[in-house]
Amino acid sequence: MVAEVLSVTEENFTCRHYTRMTSDISRRFSLQPITSTFFPVASNTNIVELVGTSRITKEARIDVVDVVFCLPIMELESGMVHLTGASNLYFVRFVLTDDNRLIPFPSSFYFSPYYIAPFSIRLFRSLNVLAQNLKKVLFHLPESQEPKKIFRLFFGSDAFHYLRYKVNDHSVVNISMQRRQRIIKYYDTLKSESGSRVNNIIHLRILTLPALESLRRVLGIGIGIGAAGLRPSKSRPLQYCTIGSLLSSIECLPQLSPEVVQNPTKRVGCDGIEFVYTYETQSLMCTIRFSKLPIVTAEVATSRIGVAYVAAESTGAYVGACFHYETEMYEVVAICETLCRCKSLETDNKVVDLNIGLVNELVNLFGSYFFRLPLDKEAVGFSSFPK
Repeated sequence: MVAEVLSVTEENFTCRHYTRMTSDISRRFSLQPITSTFFPVASNTNIVELVGTSRITKEARIDVVDVVFCLPIMELESGMVHLTGASNLYFVRFVLTDDNRLIPFPSSFYFSPYYIAPFSIRLFRSLNVLAQNLKKVLFHLPESQEPKKIFRLFFGSDAFHYLRYKVNDHSVVNISMQRRQRIIKYYDTLKSESGSRVNNIIHLRILTLPALESLRRVLGIGIGIGAAGLRPSKSRPLQYCTIGSLLSSIECLPQLSPEVVQNPTKRVGCDGIEFVYTYETQSLMCTIRFSKLPIVTAEVATSRIGVAYVAAESTGAYVGACFHYETEMYEVVAICETLCRCKSLETDNKVVDLNIGLVNELVNLFGSYFFRLPLDKEAVGFSSFPK
């Protein structure tokens, strides 16, 4: 049962019940179906639609199992929701009244301003920002970039407790410790003093496939995967994952390595997500290690995330595009009219200028096989690239 809290006492809640949208309700009120044309997020990620009912009951606090997020359809489609695919995320369009009328659900709720935000909204906003950052760091990465990312953000303690509780697979490394930190105290008398304080720190490490799946049930199915390529822009609003490009994917192990079992905080080089949370500052540091996989076929992406759309081929040469040429891997660093200046990623200070038509072909076919083409001046065209 999903319910909305209307009022609270010390012992129970007064709740409005929600139920799944049914075909009977849709036909009775001639509702617009959820299609990819009008509702791409809701339809492509298979988020369940709920409808509010007129049933109001009182429920005991002890009967509460979990916090769920029921978003208005307009907020879900706004592009600001990054928890899509989470197990406790739903969307709502309508509420049934006592006189059997269907009224629209408020179009804005979770992203509205609050002087004192309800508990569920505080959780949602923190988890949503975390999911956004975890997704963003795995997109638009050039081949030469190290497959490791670190970021920090302010994260409320209630949201971290919820995340820690929900990511409950037995292979999740969950360790608490105390560390003494050197600090500087600043006084109003313009005096400063060196001192120390004790920080309470939690390590939450996602290093296995079951642990990653547990995290995805909280933060969404898109966690741990991203596509290389150009950033979308006003002139090119859509950017697809393409065959021949690179896939950023956290390739976790099936189970914890023996060295981590013996020492849960030991640094390892395998793929994974590591959260380090400090209670005193409510600071969350996230370290992501991932792999870069060439997308030879669409199955490389769709086997890792079922809703992936993979275009047949890439758009050709662009700054940051990678390809194989003369048994080496190159990256496009500049484009001038019909020429591309390309830097070797395997030999230091090696730069070649190639015809853009040739580079388009090599980029589009990157990942299919290695190229061994003759290096001649007619194909390369060194002489006309501006200094």
